[in-house]
Amino acid sequence: NGEPLTVVWNGHQRRDFTYVSDVVRANILAMFSRKVGDAEIINIGTGENYSVWDVARAVLDVAPDISTDRLLKDDFCVMLPARMGEVRQTLADISKAKDLLGWEPLISFKDGIELTKIRMLF
Repeated sequence: NGEPLTVVWNGHQRRDFTYVSDVVRANILAMFSRKVGDAEIINIGTGENYSVWDVARAVLDVAPDISTDRLLKDDFCVMLPARMGEVRQTLADISKAKDLLGWEPLISFKDGIELTKIRMLF
């Protein structure tokens, strides 16, 4: 929409971003699995993490008519203060998802950004 990106803290915090269809598939597998049902905690993720700036660059790489050079412009990002208690890095251990659900992510971070771009066109 031409609005600036909102970046909390310094943008170097890292998260394990997971494509929504992978999360949905994990939930469906859990619903029908005979191996779960005792309130297990099962992490769903990719096992890789990316910084907020990595996400911004990836989105800009697929955005029409927007250069990644804009990340350096003052008017492109609104920087907000850090949130109390925010962790610097998260990374999902997906070993239980593999063992109990037979689940692994199918959509990589890069492919997820591309799929989102394609969906935005329609």
